[in-house]
Parts: sequence; structure tokens; C-alpha cells
Amino acid sequence: METNLNELLNSIHVQNNITTYALGNNEVVQCALVRGGHLRSNYEDWVQNSKPCVRKLIAENYPEYIPLLPCETDWELNQVKNHLLEYFKPKLDILEKFLSKIEPAQNHNTEIIALRLKHETMTREMTAIEKTMSPPQLWQSDSPFWTNGLSGNEIADVLSAYCLSDKSREEFDIESVYDKVKNPLHRRLNSHTPFVGLDEVLLNEESKCNKCLTPLIY
Repeated sequence: METNLNELLNSIHVQNNITTYALGNNEVVQCALVRGGHLRSNYEDWVQNSKPCVRKLIAENYPEYIPLLPCETDWELNQVKNHLLEYFKPKLDILEKFLSKIEPAQNHNTEIIALRLKHETMTREMTAIEKTMSPPQLWQSDSPFWTNGLSGNEIADVLSAYCLSDKSREEFDIESVYDKVKNPLHRRLNSHTPFVGLDEVLLNEESKCNKCLTPLIY
């Protein structure tokens, strides 16, 4: 009986030490606990405030914590960006956290522009005139509200199609492209290959995009 009691007391002592190390921001112990699925009540705090390796491990194993990532590494920025792009109306605080960490050099990226457009539509009201306009009319008038009804990924696809077309803003068949990106099969067919690869074009010295998309967010 005495031996069993001592073993139990030792076990409690060891467990308390592990918890102390974990709560004291010891990333080795925290990673081990995450791999074992232990102390899950602490993951919300760790994914925001612990070391990058711990935050990454939590987000990889429990994707529901991705929105809480602090966007302090390129990997975290990419994960939060992909999360935001999936939604028609992402959470404003997460969107603003992400946009605040974006460098000016990234503002040419269609996905970033898509999220900035999404932010603008979430932070201002439509004017009386805008409320009477169709998506093609909103597009031609430089209103960000042409994006209504589109997810961030779908907005980025429209922008990519426009950039690589040989049409002016007025000539571009926004209605046709809008319908195409809304097709349920579109995202499934293009999950590994973008609708049109604007980013590759921008980085390819032999083929430059001659259209400036950033005014679309103002």
C-alpha cells in the first residue's frame, strides 16, 4: 500500500513539473504535449503567444486554431491568408490582423488585393446609387462592391482573368468570368492550378502584366 502511494505521489509530482514547464513557455515540452493531444485547454493561448514551432504544430494538427495565429512568420501569413480567402465574409478582426502584417511589395498579389477589396466592402456602406447597380456596372464604376457574393478566392480569379486578358476595364466581360468562377466545379478543377497564374506572370521577366490592379482597392 505504501509503495503504491509513493508511486502515485511521484507520478503527481512529475505531472506537475511537466505542466509547470509547459506553462512556462518551454517549447520542447509544449510540442510533446501537443503531439500527444494533452492540455488542450492551453492551445488557444499557445497558438498566439508561444514559440513559432509550437504555434505551427498546433495549427497543423488542429486547423480550427489557424485564425488565431499572430501572422509573425511567412508560414503563418500564408495559412491565415488561405483561411480568409475561403470565405464570403471573413471575420473582420482576423482580416485586419492579416492586412496589417502585409508588406507593400505584396500589394500586387491578386489574393492580397482580393482581401483588401473584401475589407473595404465590410467597413463601408454602399451608396444609394451602388445599391441599384449590377455587378458589371459596379465593376466598371470602380466600386469594390462588384465583389459581393464572391469568396476571396473567386475575387482573385476574376482579377487574374482581367489582368491576363487583352481587354480594357470597360471591354472586359466581367459577367462571363463572374459566372465561371461561381461554377461549383471551378474551384475543384483549379484547386492545384490557378484560374490564370497572375503571380507567375508578374514574376516571369518574359511576360509582364501591363495592368495596374491596385487602384481597384481604393
